[in-house]
This record gives sequence, C-alpha cells and structure tokens, in this order.
Amino acid sequence: MQSLLGAEAEAFTAALAAEPVRGIRMNALATPVLGAEALPFDTQQLGNFAPHGVELLDGDAQIGKHPFHHAGLYYSQDPAAMAVGYLVDPQPGELVLDLCAAPGGKATHLAMLMQGKGTLIANEIIPKRAKFLVENLERCGVTNAIVTSVEPDKLADHFGAVFDRVLVDAPCSGEGMLRKMGAVEWSDTIVAACAQRQTNILATAADLVRPGGRLVYSTCTFSPEEDEQQIEQFLVDFPEFSLVAPPAHPEFDAGHPEWGETANPDLAKTVRLWPHRMRGEGHFIAILQNNAVGNAPRLRTQNRQKLPTKTEDLLAPFVGDNQQLIRERVRQFRDILYLDTDHQLDTEGLYVVRKGLQLGKVGRSHFQPLHALAVAKPALYAGARLSLALDDPQLDQYLRGQDLTEIKLPNGWVQVCVADYPLGWAKKVGNRLKNHYPKGRRLIGS
Repeated sequence: MQSLLGAEAEAFTAALAAEPVRGIRMNALATPVLGAEALPFDTQQLGNFAPHGVELLDGDAQIGKHPFHHAGLYYSQDPAAMAVGYLVDPQPGELVLDLCAAPGGKATHLAMLMQGKGTLIANEIIPKRAKFLVENLERCGVTNAIVTSVEPDKLADHFGAVFDRVLVDAPCSGEGMLRKMGAVEWSDTIVAACAQRQTNILATAADLVRPGGRLVYSTCTFSPEEDEQQIEQFLVDFPEFSLVAPPAHPEFDAGHPEWGETANPDLAKTVRLWPHRMRGEGHFIAILQNNAVGNAPRLRTQNRQKLPTKTEDLLAPFVGDNQQLIRERVRQFRDILYLDTDHQLDTEGLYVVRKGLQLGKVGRSHFQPLHALAVAKPALYAGARLSLALDDPQLDQYLRGQDLTEIKLPNGWVQVCVADYPLGWAKKVGNRLKNHYPKGRRLIGS
C-alpha cells in the first residue's frame, strides 16, 4: 500500500496499529425502536452515513451476552460494513438477493431497510454457514427472508434476471480486516484466486439483475485486483451495466482509476473506505445499474394451497388479529407451517434452508410454535406474555435454559420478553414454566 497511498501511507499504517473500532447497528425492525441511549454500554453516535449505527467505546463489553442482543435489538457490525446496506438501498416491496449472505450482517441490514415488505433471498453456498445465517435472521426478527444454499448459477438458471437489487459481498483476501482479526493469511496467490472467484460470481450476478435493477459489489480488502480492476473488467464484459455515483459523503473516498489496467475514469464513482479516514475498517463498494431495455422474465411463483380447517383452528390462538394474513400467506411443508414472503416464489429444485418465517409444527391435535414466531418483528403472537425486567434474576435463568417457577399465568404457551421485547417461548405446566429457549443460543458460563 505504500506505493499506492503515497503521502497517506503513514496515516494508514498508524490506523492499522490502533485499536479496532467496534460498531453496533440498532435494529429498526424492533417496535418500539430501541435507542442507543438505552444500551448499558458506553457508546457514541458514529455521525457518518449510518443513522442506525453507534460506536462501542468500551472494548471489554460483552455485547453478545446481553439480553437485548438475544432479543435482536442490535447487531454487532463494523461501521464501514454498514455503508453497504445503505448503498444497496433496497426499497420495501422489492425482490432483493444477497448472493453471499453469511453470517448475516448485511442480510439483516437489507431486511431492516425493506421494513419487512417484499422478499429477500439470502444465499450461502456452505450449509454450515447458512445455519448461522438463519439464526441471525431469526434473532433480528426478519419475517420476509428465504435462505438458500446453492451455487449462484443455479439461482440464475432458476429465476433469471428478476431481482430489483443484487448484493455481491464477495469472498475476498480480507486485507480490510487486518486490524480486527490480528492476522490474515495473505499472498499474491490468494489475491489472484479471490479475484478469479469474484469474476465468476459477478458474471452470474449480472444474469440475476432485471433491466433497470442494480448490482452492488463490495469487498473488505484494499487489493486493486479485487476492487477497481474487478469492476473495470466487469464493465468490459457486461457493457449494459454502468457505474452509479454514490451519494456524496466526507468519509467516502473515490475509487482510483489509475489503479486499474485501463484507467477508466468511471472507476472514480466507486467507493473506498479507509481506516485512517473514518471510524471503521476497510471496504470497497461499487453500484452498477443494468441499462438493458426490456422486461424482466416472468417471476416463478407457486399456487397457494388452502390450509386444512383443523390446522387453521390450531394456529388461530397464536395469531390473534392476524387471521387474514395467515389465510393469505401461511403454507404447510410436511409438518411445518411457515409464513411465505410477499412474492410467494416457487423454489422447487433449490436447496432451501428456511422458507419464509417458520411458525410452528402441526401435530394431530396440537400446534407447537417455533422460535421464529416468538421473536418476529413486528410481533405476530397475540397470546400470554411474561415480560421480565433487566434486573430480574429470572431473566438470566431463562437465557440459561432453566425453568421458572412462581409464575401466575394460565397453562399453555407463553412468550417470554425482556422489557416487553420478545425473547422466546416457555410453556406453563402446573406451577412450572418449562423453558423452550433454543439450546444453541443459551448463555453458558459466568
């Protein structure tokens, strides 16, 4: 970077030697929206392009163990990474694809900006990582996401150019994470391999963007081979796309045409985020518009199948005034009921990890609600609730998976909350509230 940054190289090196910045993005899907002032951590507003972002000043704070984190009221995210979601700028009601979505920081951000309306497909080709993606989407209360685990070309073959927005947060050499990760395996060979992989992903992504739609490419690396040169070649290979200049902001450095092979001046419309110019790590972002003329292919949707009356009756006590929504969009797959997204897409033939919002399992004479229904934002459940204060010792017991006693509620399912924000399920049986908080998400240790 010394030869590329010139006079700024010293400041850049000094920034990498400083303590990494910790960011928190407040989840605007929560109702009411929790303000950063309610967090029991020392924070300050970022004052940048991320209105929902704050900087955590206490480096020792264990924010992942706090009940508000379990309730999905915030997401730990680097401030620079927050810029990506805002530049994708998804609109409520749109069809959006996050092509490389795990672990879910940007996917949960996109869903938040979509306000739960429309459809977000969050794809992750590695099944184990897709599991973490599902957990983060559920924790944040996302109701309009489909999680797939397929190669990008299978999505292109299945859907075609139908998406309003496609995000490629590409696998990269990770130079921008040097400060945060401490050490990143790096070599010219790794950079070259990443660049080739990015070229392949971008080529497929281009086939998924509808005419007039947008493709956003981002990395967390400083490497020109993976950034300016990647976009430079993409514009040659796909001349129907053009770069869109981002909104002006003091922390947005322009991309560098001189770092490309042909010095295409349009590369100045890309965005560079540097750790010595902002409170955050490194990122590169490019906004690409599909200028092709014509209509998008017909969207593949599935016909709705009416639920059996018995199933509707079993579900009714859980959804209260949401009966119409349930009649219109609830589907059944084997014994699982799920709330379909607005577009009601046909995903037959794709490996779908999670289709819409999982509501629960249907038995012969009972309905067992699943965790996603408990924490959906906005809330769909309209039954019994137990709200615990932050200083209530029973709250810690619940998050550790312990049963609660001395609870004066009728027998049946109970939505357990912290300060009125949903956390999960418990079931009142006799004088005991049996804990149904998911085992993999419980607090352990001190």
